[in-house]
Amino acid sequence: MHIRRVTIIRIKIILGTVLIFFLVSCEKKQNTCPFHPIPRTWVYSIKQHNDSIYFSTSEDGIFQFHPDHPEAFRRIGRVGRLPLRSMVFRENGALFASSYYSGVYRAEKDTLLPVSWAQYAAWSMKQDERGRLWIAGIMGIRFERNDSMIMFKPLYDAHDIAFLGKEIAVAHMRGISVFDRESGTGTREYCKGVVCWVVNAYDSLFIAGGLGLCAIIARDRCRTILLEPKDNLVWSIEKDSHDTLFLGTQKGLFRVAPGSGRAELVGFAGQCVKSLLIDKSGRLWAGRFYK
Repeated sequence: MHIRRVTIIRIKIILGTVLIFFLVSCEKKQNTCPFHPIPRTWVYSIKQHNDSIYFSTSEDGIFQFHPDHPEAFRRIGRVGRLPLRSMVFRENGALFASSYYSGVYRAEKDTLLPVSWAQYAAWSMKQDERGRLWIAGIMGIRFERNDSMIMFKPLYDAHDIAFLGKEIAVAHMRGISVFDRESGTGTREYCKGVVCWVVNAYDSLFIAGGLGLCAIIARDRCRTILLEPKDNLVWSIEKDSHDTLFLGTQKGLFRVAPGSGRAELVGFAGQCVKSLLIDKSGRLWAGRFYK
């Protein structure tokens, strides 16, 4: 009888050990970061359209590849050695790209042609739910109307914009400003005095990045996550289906677990990561910006 008890206890211990190992392994698996580098450096932005990934660069134009074969990338167009900071695909599939030197261009065959009514230098270009182009640049924010760009806000050095319902958030040299999209009235400000370069809209949240921090902004509150080192800068943000945040920064790729107040380095230590994309298959792509 004593032997049977000892045997049962041993079995329980073994099963308990196996269970703990399994749970730890699952947790580690969930916390892994399977990221994929874009197969070039000096990458400014990444977009997915249909079954292809597109990325723009600082001097070499725009490239395309199938996400299963990143090594087989090809250039689809360039404008001399102009930097192309952002891209948008229109409803008809037309690709538009913006430069912070000279304005907006449209992909045509194997080249990029200037869009005559949108020759305004732009750090960022987005498309709203009505299909209108919006640009944020050195001289402010403009939006498309009847083949022209109308001034929305002459906000100096606007870096990025994001839409959430009737509001638009702007990342700029002195923080994050939120405006009513119809009236242009400012409703609130966050991260005052912080140089901010990126803002995205997710569900009911704006998530923004700037010098030394990531800000999660709801209507009635703002939660900030500090980065190390203090001179680090967030350039790009992606959020996966599990609410994990990924931050492309001046010092590498960082991750913020759901509910966490800490950003941990997970890849490309010391390298600038200007752009991120989670594709339709859940793969995280990172565009590095360095020699």
